[in-house]
Amino acid sequence: MMASSSRSGEVREILWQEVFPWLILIRALRLAFSLRVLLLSAIALIALSFGWMVLGALFSGTSDEALQQAIDVYSAWPWQTASTSGEVAWRDQAGPRPLPPGTPHPTAIPIVGDWLGRGPVAQFWNRVYAPFRTLFGPRLSVEAVAFYLLGCLWTIAVWSLFGGAITRTATLALAREETLGLNASVRYAAGKWTAYFLSPLLPLLGVLLAAVPLAVLGFCMRLGLFAALAGLLWPLVLLGGLFLTIVMVGLGLGWPFLLPTISSEGTDAFDALSRSYAYVYQRPLHLLFYSLVVTVLGLFGAWVVDLFAGGVINLGAWGVGWGDGGSITDIVRQTSHMSGADRTARMAVAASEAGYGGMTTSGVRLIAFWTGLVSIVQTGFRAGFFWSAATAIYLLLRRSVDATEMDEVAVDDAEEEPVEALPDLGAEPEKETDAPADADDATGDVQE
Repeated sequence: MMASSSRSGEVREILWQEVFPWLILIRALRLAFSLRVLLLSAIALIALSFGWMVLGALFSGTSDEALQQAIDVYSAWPWQTASTSGEVAWRDQAGPRPLPPGTPHPTAIPIVGDWLGRGPVAQFWNRVYAPFRTLFGPRLSVEAVAFYLLGCLWTIAVWSLFGGAITRTATLALAREETLGLNASVRYAAGKWTAYFLSPLLPLLGVLLAAVPLAVLGFCMRLGLFAALAGLLWPLVLLGGLFLTIVMVGLGLGWPFLLPTISSEGTDAFDALSRSYAYVYQRPLHLLFYSLVVTVLGLFGAWVVDLFAGGVINLGAWGVGWGDGGSITDIVRQTSHMSGADRTARMAVAASEAGYGGMTTSGVRLIAFWTGLVSIVQTGFRAGFFWSAATAIYLLLRRSVDATEMDEVAVDDAEEEPVEALPDLGAEPEKETDAPADADDATGDVQE
């Protein structure tokens, strides 16, 4: 932990990361600012939104009002969501439901409070978790179940590729201080995509299978059969509920560590599930402490990203506003936080009220598009930091539970840099000579 000089007892240097291993979380924050992680996160968010938009178009003719509201919420580009302006839209089977002022935050923790749930990591986690929570909610129509099921599968598929690439990049950067290229990280994630994809699906399938006996009992009670017997068997129902709770809580808290497990160990989905559940339930206080540190770091990082992204957008518009009087730039600024349909309609109305024609309206929309590309950095940072921090926390939990050193990670031969063979310095170079082959014999004759 510390290095000393030749003079006994004199400390020259303290290895703070050995004394406080959780300082690796600061390196995870620095990694989240890198261009590779931001680019992977941005592409993943665009692909995710595109998939939800396609599903929204397929189910657009539904008569289910709740489903139509959900389609409107999910059919938006990443820069058009409420998360970029610091607000979180909580979604359930009834569609978007913003929290009224004074309402207790759903992620509030005793003593700690609700600020843990307002950090960038928690925001991203809730954004991914929202459709899964709705899928397991009550009173869903068949169309809604199909919509959310396909959307959840698409979400897992997208993050299995891009989240796997980010966690692989973070693994080598945090554990071995090595830089992995963008193409190499994507190739690695593509090769392990099946394991990434199955790791969260297996416990969900287990939950569905475990719920079948409970559903059968409920069906019998609905028919009026075995109602008294159901009362006698209710302790078994409670045991089934306990099993489902253990599985779902472990999956909810351990899901972020499934991908880092595969990226670090090069293993399969079963080992990832085993490790994530073990680490979560064996070190809950460690996990809570790391989550608090990550929240503080994430809030600082989001503030920095929002500061620069807002400066790029607003200061550029401020400079242009000196020339156009601020009319066009005000329209862009006022509608930058709106969703897709609302934003387009508001832009058209604002441009019409200002006396602009169709060409100007088209220009305003194009300006909004380029502004959105800058805004996506804000959302992309949250996703990138989520996976980078999850990788760092996984390495810390693994070190605590399994006593495995940080730098012990699986490395593929394809990721190793080729080393050229060095010449044998001990061998003497051959000398060219014009002497005849029988020179020794001739010399022997002379001596005789």
